[in-house]
Amino acid sequence: MNHTLRVAVASALIALPFPAAVAAQGKIELPLSLAELQQRAVADSNDAVAHYNLALGNWNAKKWDDVQRSLDEALRLDPRLAVAWLARSELPFARKPKIREEIFAATGELPAEYIEILRATDRDSRHAFMIDPMVDLRIMATTTSLGIDLGLFDDAIGSVDGNYLQAIVDCFEGHSDLCEQRLNRVINDYEDLGLKHRVPDVVYLLKGLAAARTGRHDAAIKDFEKLLSREEDRKKRMNERDLVRVPLQSNEYRFLIASVVHASGQTADAVKLYREAAENDLGLYMAHVRMANIYESQRDYPRAIEERNRAVNANPDDGTLHLELGITLGKSGNFAGAEDACRRATERIPRHAEAWFWLGLALEQQGKRDEARAAYQKVVELAPSRLKARATVAAQKVAALQ
Repeated sequence: MNHTLRVAVASALIALPFPAAVAAQGKIELPLSLAELQQRAVADSNDAVAHYNLALGNWNAKKWDDVQRSLDEALRLDPRLAVAWLARSELPFARKPKIREEIFAATGELPAEYIEILRATDRDSRHAFMIDPMVDLRIMATTTSLGIDLGLFDDAIGSVDGNYLQAIVDCFEGHSDLCEQRLNRVINDYEDLGLKHRVPDVVYLLKGLAAARTGRHDAAIKDFEKLLSREEDRKKRMNERDLVRVPLQSNEYRFLIASVVHASGQTADAVKLYREAAENDLGLYMAHVRMANIYESQRDYPRAIEERNRAVNANPDDGTLHLELGITLGKSGNFAGAEDACRRATERIPRHAEAWFWLGLALEQQGKRDEARAAYQKVVELAPSRLKARATVAAQKVAALQ
């Protein structure tokens, strides 16, 4: 089996709204019981986070079909919930833990079933990282830190690989400082063996993510630039058929670099990098979202609206993109345009209370009192408990528009 594909499999990343730790035996430490999580999901049936947290409870109970249903429901309610995309990407390996072992042991062509699994998990994990490059990695720890004695790995496979395995566990469990330190040792070990050019891509990816999480932006950028350079070299050596995406593509590394530059406060440079990423991949809608956010924060509404429209054109089925366009149009004073965009949002995410709230605002500003009142009433009916303040405001507006 191709070495780079094995690395890609090993690095299937990620996920958590609950601030949950990971215990031994693949369990997620949750503050509520499964029964309580089920009750919350029923009571807050329009809350994507409630359904995601129920998925975690079912994950502990190994009720995999229920996990799938809860994750799918969470994503129907909020297509931008990155942790749900990443949990979904990891689900096949939780259902059948031996899949990774069998893939690693394969010497010839992989079975069609496994190829399809890898394609699906690859797609979902990439989607999550483009939504939120700093997405929580802890759900991955449920299938990597199963109470194993990593000291025994040192004895069995050597300290280099032992350090590598421990670093992965550190990263997935949220110990970013330890993860970065241990991965630096792994790179030094490879260098001592004269094999620095053989350091797996995932080492630089996880090290860069760990550095970014601790605010070490320059170090993170350096790691991602290393990966970008490697991927460009790989493209020159291989034809398109042979090229293996490990663990991301060139343009996705550009997006990661732009995100870290953005986080460091260098917005002008970030816009240039986001623009480059968007020009290299017309489907990279989150680059347009990030640029729009920057322009909107600067009250440059014409350019913000332009980027919002580009994001919608790149991914028209995502209702949250229409909502964001509507909000920006409303802030610019174009309430008719805001109404149109928010209506498209409510068609795609009909149980999204915020979409109805902003539609209500756009209608109210145009003097469409009856339609505005009906939109605000939908907010009262749909808003989950964590949006209680929004529901209260909407109820006040319903009363005022009688």
